[in-house]
Amino acid sequence: MKKTVQFFGLMCMVAVLAMGTVSCKKETKTVSSFDITLPTIGGDPFDESKAYIDLVGGGLMKWYQGDNVMMYSIDADYTNSIVQEFVGDASTGDARAHFQGSPMSVGSVGFFAFYPASKAIREITEGNRASFIVGDTQDCGATDLYAGTSYAGRIYMDPCGYVGAATCDVIEPYASFTLDAIFGYLNVRLKDSGNSGKRIKSVTITDETKHLTGTMSISIPALKSTDLAAMKQLGVNYKANGNMDVYLPALNAKLQEVGYRAQGIGNSVTLNCSKANGGSGAQITSSNKFFFIPLRPGALIGNFKITLEYFNADNQVINVPANQKYIMIPGYNTNITIDIATGNIQ
Repeated sequence: MKKTVQFFGLMCMVAVLAMGTVSCKKETKTVSSFDITLPTIGGDPFDESKAYIDLVGGGLMKWYQGDNVMMYSIDADYTNSIVQEFVGDASTGDARAHFQGSPMSVGSVGFFAFYPASKAIREITEGNRASFIVGDTQDCGATDLYAGTSYAGRIYMDPCGYVGAATCDVIEPYASFTLDAIFGYLNVRLKDSGNSGKRIKSVTITDETKHLTGTMSISIPALKSTDLAAMKQLGVNYKANGNMDVYLPALNAKLQEVGYRAQGIGNSVTLNCSKANGGSGAQITSSNKFFFIPLRPGALIGNFKITLEYFNADNQVINVPANQKYIMIPGYNTNITIDIATGNIQ
């Protein structure tokens, strides 16, 4: 069981790549552009409420200017499979974007899409294996995505932190589809009842039982549309009943079915806020500030800690005991509220 707990479970990152493989057209076609829409995020209400999540608008995913997707044309003979980055025309805040690239012939298996292109390795190996990378740093940048709203200066997130994938049949002259969210989302809500004026430089999540970063690969044709739904439901069930003896063996079995391989590297992911507000970071007040951090599915199944790095005070570490309500589920938001004056979790 311990070995299974340590297993680097980025499985859901590409499980959605298989959606629609059964229905993909077999005849030879080419495509050079795609229209892609982003989904909404479910789970806990966000509170008072390069893709990012519009917390003000009910969890609607938005594109970020400069976002690109990696497109795969998969053939039964992997040497004929193609991988190519498609460039998007989205402006920051768009819910739908158009992506263009060189014409690609559809393989006998079909087309697959993955976002963001920066996390995909541009190679398809024997068995039609595609590999992906999850790094240890997210950057909320200097631009306030919520400027001009009542949430200006309150929401901090990496606008390129969203991870999603999808497949589609070829629709001449282009395909149109919606990406599905792959990661779960931890919404760290910080407030300061003592009004100490502390300013956040970074927020780091450390999982004590699972790797959060590393590389992984799957054999794309081995996946089926039911795989993501099944693994997502396992997470929903575990969140409700906390039965790890059911969750972990079932998850491991699914991973074996899709030919999952992974190399875990690190247990921590950091949201860097040092560029926010002109380089002064995020000042914590008596009202919640939101630090929205995408994490791989299955994370936070055990004890974890949240490290708060300040510009003007010593680091603060919040230890969070294991609780099934914190498990990361694809496309789900999970809230945790902390009063930094006391360190209490609410």
